[in-house]
Amino acid sequence: MQKRIIAFIDILGFKQALEHQELFDNIYALISTIAATNSSHSFVLEPNPSGYRIEGSPEVSSFSDHVVISLDDKSDNDPFKFSGSIDIILDAIARICDFALFSGFLVRGGMTYGEVIHKSNVVFGRALVEAVSVEENLAVHPRILLTNSILSKVGVSLHNMSVSNRVCQDHDGLIYANWMGTGRMHCPLPNGKDLGYDANVHNNYIERMRIYKSVIESNLTLYKDDHRKYRHWHWLGKNYNHNVAYQQQVQY
Repeated sequence: MQKRIIAFIDILGFKQALEHQELFDNIYALISTIAATNSSHSFVLEPNPSGYRIEGSPEVSSFSDHVVISLDDKSDNDPFKFSGSIDIILDAIARICDFALFSGFLVRGGMTYGEVIHKSNVVFGRALVEAVSVEENLAVHPRILLTNSILSKVGVSLHNMSVSNRVCQDHDGLIYANWMGTGRMHCPLPNGKDLGYDANVHNNYIERMRIYKSVIESNLTLYKDDHRKYRHWHWLGKNYNHNVAYQQQVQY
């Protein structure tokens, strides 16, 4: 088996949405976006804090409301190269989380490092089991947690990832992928106008943040009497506030 960085993602509220036919267009658009974020897409991050040119094509598999993203480890035990590989996974995650939010869905998951086989739609291994366990038992909120096996491998470059807002430490001490951060890459929205948005403006981070705010506030109002769903959107609202504060601090 290969050593790979792997993320397991659960799309929250997906099963309930299937009961509402008026949401089918959003569901189809979301699934299409996930399908497009596959191994045929190459991510290039240049430059990065270590000076390395990082390039890679992650494997992406999906079934119903579950998504698996992985990338083989070619870091040669260099923590800066490894953090660059994590960035490639984070960029793939950002595409999915970004579109999921615009489609009215939240995501939750786990990201780890270990032995796994992931080719096309075939994926299995201990690392996948660990990532699923993190999503089911630790994540709780709509966040994608990084395990100790990832953090120990990143080593000294974790500080750079935190300073650049790529990962954050939550109130419970756990580290999560900050896909809404300024350093993340976002894709234009396919069929954006069908969702009530102008796809042409979404390359602008500030405009995206305004729309994030609108979506979050709308869902906080919608689920004010549903404690479980309200809690999820409330957490995302706090994450949004964190990113706004960071943006102001660096004068984005």
